Amino acid sequence: MITQIIDYNIQYNYRLIDIRDMPCEIFLNSDKIEDLAIATLCNVKDRERLFKKIAEKLDSLGEKERADWITKILTILGLRDNLIKDFEKVLKEEVKMPITVSLDAEIVENFPYVGDLVKLAKKQAMQEGLQQGLQQGLLEAKREDIKRIIQAKFGQVPEEVEKSISSSDDVNFLNEFLMKAVLAKSINELMEV
Repeated sequence: MITQIIDYNIQYNYRLIDIRDMPCEIFLNSDKIEDLAIATLCNVKDRERLFKKIAEKLDSLGEKERADWITKILTILGLRDNLIKDFEKVLKEEVKMPITVSLDAEIVENFPYVGDLVKLAKKQAMQEGLQQGLQQGLLEAKREDIKRIIQAKFGQVPEEVEKSISSSDDVNFLNEFLMKAVLAKSINELMEV
């Protein structure tokens, strides 16, 4: 970047300072949200304190102003690679923060880096949901198989057995019970522990 401006016989010289080299204590000690937002760009030594102070300040703002400043801060944080991990931690703990903001998902997804986190979180949540649904479906199918075998062999499923099967999410237990149901010669043998 240039360090001077020359225009119409006027010359201005200045020293260029990289904000990343500036200590952020000046900004961090401020109670203004503007200063705290700028503090994310300078040499942050106590990131936890910075994010905590930002969270406290945001909590004191009105909903619209809070949403506006969160948008600005998220955009700024997208420019600072070295703050990304700390910010991920804040995002994960956001549930614990007393800040509630309703932002349009499309806007959030367009934030630098943060949008990627939101998209990744959605994808992971969908995969986890599918995995849990599949697991529950498999457990339920195994329970039904056990009941059908017992009904086919003995005519009815004893209430005690029904409760035991229905309340178990342990695949190993259900597999063992399935084998026991296949091999049992009587309802009494099935009910033995």
